[in-house]
This record gives sequence, structure tokens and C-alpha cells, in this order.
Amino acid sequence: MSAHSHDVTVPGPPRLEEVSDGIFAYVQPDGTWWINNTGFAVGPQGVVAVDSCSTERRTRAFVDAITSVTSAPVRTLVNTHHHGDHTWATPCSALPRSSPTSAPATR
Repeated sequence: MSAHSHDVTVPGPPRLEEVSDGIFAYVQPDGTWWINNTGFAVGPQGVVAVDSCSTERRTRAFVDAITSVTSAPVRTLVNTHHHGDHTWATPCSALPRSSPTSAPATR
């Protein structure tokens, strides 16, 4: 394990929790500055992801977590608000087929 600050297991490894049928929370301990939590819903036509992560590396780990439970593509990415830890990796290649969306106040 790397001790670099960009390692997705620092400060702790992320975990995936199914909070309801087909609804998942992706929790990145300890949730401090620049380490956010995300989530996703698996539907019949694909996945709706809620927020990206602060970096491409963390977002790729999030996408890996999604693919651990479904082969369905991420079709929509909802940005909940404008903070960089939730949006900076939105354009990254880890979410190639997604269509980002947000509320007007978030844009």
C-alpha cells in the first residue's frame, strides 16, 4: 500500500454499502477535506451516479465499485452541488458514457 496522499486507501479504504434495493452509498473515510462520499442507483436502463470524486483516481475507484455490482453503464451523473470534491472529476474518462446534470444553482 502506498503512503502517498493520492492513494484511494488513505486515510482509509472506501466501502460500498447497499442502503436500499439497488441504491448504494460509496463511503470514503474519513470524509475530511477533499474526500467526499458518493452514491449510485442501478435501474433497468443503467446507473445514475450521484457526484464524482475529487480526483480521477478516486472516481475510477468509484466506477470500479459500481462495476462490482452491475455491468450496466453509468448513463447519468448528478452533481449535487458545485464543490470541487464532488465535481472536479466529472469530465474524466472514467465516466465516458454518462450525461452530467445538475440543478441550476449548481451549474
